[in-house]
Amino acid sequence: MQTGLLKIVALLCVTISFCARGQAPTLHTADSLFSAKKYTQALALYTQLLDRQLASPAMLLKMALIQEGLGNVAYSQKCLYQYYQLTNDGRALARLEEVAARHRLEGYGLDEVETWKAAAAREWPFARNVALAVCGLVLTCAAYFRRQGYRARVWLGVVAVTILLLHLGNYYLQPTARAMSKPGLLYIMNGPSAGASVIEVVEGGHLFTQLGQRDVWVRIAWRGQEAYVKESQVWPL
Repeated sequence: MQTGLLKIVALLCVTISFCARGQAPTLHTADSLFSAKKYTQALALYTQLLDRQLASPAMLLKMALIQEGLGNVAYSQKCLYQYYQLTNDGRALARLEEVAARHRLEGYGLDEVETWKAAAAREWPFARNVALAVCGLVLTCAAYFRRQGYRARVWLGVVAVTILLLHLGNYYLQPTARAMSKPGLLYIMNGPSAGASVIEVVEGGHLFTQLGQRDVWVRIAWRGQEAYVKESQVWPL
């Protein structure tokens, strides 16, 4: 029985090792193709990795460059925006706004407050975990001193204030939900229905702030008013 178990474990180890070796060369091969200026072949492999949620900032930047070279503005803006979300690189933001201005794309004017909020939101999980660890330590010290006959009201007050600040941080540092229109014509409607009036018809690459969702319709902010677009016609970011 032990021999059979060892065989199963060995088989699993070989399988995992084989899969790891099968995945690793994919990115290496794609980078090699990119270095050799075989951009369309590299893009096909990068797309496979993106579909498997194995994207890295460097890969997204290369995808954006390839898509821009191919004239696929919407795809290029999507990859570059995802790169900006991961890195907070100001140069990427400037490039996004430059391309948006050239192609008259809406939604790329991010103010300083929103940029700061996005950067803070990326660091928030680490700060929150540190604060929770400190709360745990404070509660442990409070319990110890209480057993020694000392009052622990100050300690508990510190924990209460910290938890309140964490709650406020979770609320205010939620990233703004955004969506980008896919390539092709997008019908912006004044209601969540195919029978609603069409506000405007736009091309791909526009960036929207998501306000909510109703069935298959995404509620967005469009030029100072609420509007609706089909969920299948936008990328959630």
